[in-house]
Amino acid sequence: MTMDVDVDNLQRELKSWGRYQILQLLYIFITYIPVVSTVFSVIFIGYVPPHKCAELSRPLHEYGLGIPAGNTCDVIIHYDECELTISSNHSNNTWTPITASCLEGYSYETTKDYSFASEWDLVCDKQGLGGLATTLIMVGQGLGATIFTTLSDRYGRKTILMFTFLTLGAVMTSSSFVPNLLVFNILRILTGCLKQGLGLSMFAMCIEMVPLEGRGAIGAMAGLYWAFAIVCFAGYAYLLRNFSWRTVQLACAALAFHCVFAHWITDESLRWLIANNKKKQAIKVVKRIAKMNKIDPHKALSLINRDGVSPSSLKEHPVFQTETEMTPVEKIPLGRQGDIELSLSKQRSSVGKDNKQPLLQEIPELAPLSSQQETEIMNSHAQTALSRSKKTEDSKPKKYTIIDIFKHKLLLRNSLITWYTWFINALTYYGLYLSSVSLSTDRYLNFLINGALEIPACLATWLLFNRIGRKKSSILFHTLAGVSLILSVVMKLPNDKAGIADIFSILFNFLGKFAITASWTVMSLYTPEIYPTNLRNGGLGAASAAARLGGMLSPYADVLARRAFWAPGIIFGIGSLLVSLGMLMLPETNGRELPQTLDELLSWYKGETDPKLRSDKTAKEDKLKGNDTKHDAGQSGASAMRTNMEPQSQTVEVDQNLPRA
Repeated sequence: MTMDVDVDNLQRELKSWGRYQILQLLYIFITYIPVVSTVFSVIFIGYVPPHKCAELSRPLHEYGLGIPAGNTCDVIIHYDECELTISSNHSNNTWTPITASCLEGYSYETTKDYSFASEWDLVCDKQGLGGLATTLIMVGQGLGATIFTTLSDRYGRKTILMFTFLTLGAVMTSSSFVPNLLVFNILRILTGCLKQGLGLSMFAMCIEMVPLEGRGAIGAMAGLYWAFAIVCFAGYAYLLRNFSWRTVQLACAALAFHCVFAHWITDESLRWLIANNKKKQAIKVVKRIAKMNKIDPHKALSLINRDGVSPSSLKEHPVFQTETEMTPVEKIPLGRQGDIELSLSKQRSSVGKDNKQPLLQEIPELAPLSSQQETEIMNSHAQTALSRSKKTEDSKPKKYTIIDIFKHKLLLRNSLITWYTWFINALTYYGLYLSSVSLSTDRYLNFLINGALEIPACLATWLLFNRIGRKKSSILFHTLAGVSLILSVVMKLPNDKAGIADIFSILFNFLGKFAITASWTVMSLYTPEIYPTNLRNGGLGAASAAARLGGMLSPYADVLARRAFWAPGIIFGIGSLLVSLGMLMLPETNGRELPQTLDELLSWYKGETDPKLRSDKTAKEDKLKGNDTKHDAGQSGASAMRTNMEPQSQTVEVDQNLPRA
């Protein structure tokens, strides 16, 4: 029998924000730091230091350049980053200069093992292979979101957290000893996959730890955790700035050493345990929470151990079934009360075999009723069931798939705008991080400032999107990002020897980073609100897939910046401004109830776009609210009890495709 427990009330009895919850959230914050390191460590271990062609160590004629032996004293060799030039030392010589690739490899200003880019010479024509490390992380994240969300629902949040955490630590450690780039890239895919599984499990545990009214705070807290984790990792990376990349990678793996203690520190999600009928484990967790929060556990335990009939078992009884829910034997024509009494007697005897009392006597409202009264209630319920049977069938929720998005022009248009927005957000967000090394200041300081900017961005988002709306907030932040990033490039164009223009360029770059972070936070909330209930996860999943694509392309922003410094800023800026224009066509969702069906959504869209419908929108909403408050006076006591005791869902809908974490 399914456990009938109101988990929100249970969590309130245990204190929503007690000592237990605070300590659990603090530990999860510590876990965020190794999660951040898996994505952003490539900025430091994949850094391309200043370099040039290594000096030639053999006579020129041995390189097959067509230079005869004995002429080494008459040539000048100029070493550039990616090529060398051999020219004659005599001004009257007609010898054409020879340009060749770096024949002896490369010479770096740092040690050879300072980064994997310098160790494996991922520069010049191989520079794109360095960006592949981040691309493969994003590929792994997509796989992890697909695999571990299902496993987490089946085997539990803590089980998946422990598995991914332990395995991630092992994979990160192994990455420090890889012999070549191929093995390193394979481990990067595994790292991304495990990182996503760990991140999703942590977020699910956090959001299921508190009742409904606390989930908004958990969402804001997750964004702040991410920002603080980046700031902490920036300081950690700075302390390791003089070590080889293998040492830095090993130090990042050490951040996850506490995973061996996570089994004793964390608990399985109480909501998941109750939803999966894990009563003994749920009682154990309740006792531990009560002990740490210093409260009496008996009242909370009574909510789990209470006797009686659960809604799921109650509605299986014929007394509370509509005609469409009865078997053919139980469908009794009206007026045949003797047959109804006979059927009721059979049901009583079948229930009485497994229970100490008949089912009706377990319900206080029905226990005193006589056989004749029971018959009258059954007859009344049967009449009500007949009148509502057709309505019940029609009100059954329709299942939608992602294909339905492409069948409706308005929904498809809005979806394409939303998906493009997520693509630009991810491309710009990660691109600004990964190309921060090309700015004129220290890369550690750039990374620190970029991370710190996420804190005010999260706060600004939560201050604005409920006041001015999701749509206006998104337009505001995307416009600010686009203008700032374009100005950042414009400031670099003049030849400013004093460096004032460079300073303003960096400031505008940071302002753009602030704005794109805030815009992505807004879109994470706004996107699920523009889809009906049975399409919400599909639409959000497609948006997340677009973000993954942007994340895969983002590493090449740094490669592009080395060839054309202005290109990434212009691409990011124009892309953000185009988002602002597209957002003008989307509806505002602030203050609206989420649409349940596709028909509701399309009617809402038409009301937003059609001036005639928009003028009557308020009147229609008032009329709908009036209809919702009407009550059927003829409904019998038995049918009313059945309606009020429908089982509540014990699971929480969690964003399975978190964009950043």
